[in-house]
Amino acid sequence: MTNLLSANPVPAGKRFIAFQDQDNNPAVFSLGQDSTLNLIITQHGTPTRVDFGALCKFSGKVLAFDVQQNLDTSLSIVAATDAGNNLCNVYVLVNMMPVNLLAPQPSSILFAGSSFPVVYDIFLVCPLKIVFFAA
Repeated sequence: MTNLLSANPVPAGKRFIAFQDQDNNPAVFSLGQDSTLNLIITQHGTPTRVDFGALCKFSGKVLAFDVQQNLDTSLSIVAATDAGNNLCNVYVLVNMMPVNLLAPQPSSILFAGSSFPVVYDIFLVCPLKIVFFAA
């Protein structure tokens, strides 16, 4: 017998990245159709979707993101958001433990910068190096 859980939607054709939460359950970051950075993570035994960008107070619609899970289960997260006038904001979060994802501390944002050219894709490379693809 196979047990199935209902899933929260991840839009087809949009980027998503899976990782393990603090209990070794699967969790997902995905780019929503409304250009939000969604986090789908198990809370009290139920998969729950939250707007991670809103939790971190990202400004503007999310254009691109990447997430990398390290051997100690900590996460490195990079996101670019629309700042208008063909510019974007870039947010870099490092050493985020999965248990802290629903209550991120401002100190976890290593860098938040603006006035970058519009970024269309981000790739994290181990060790932490960020590759941006801009217009």
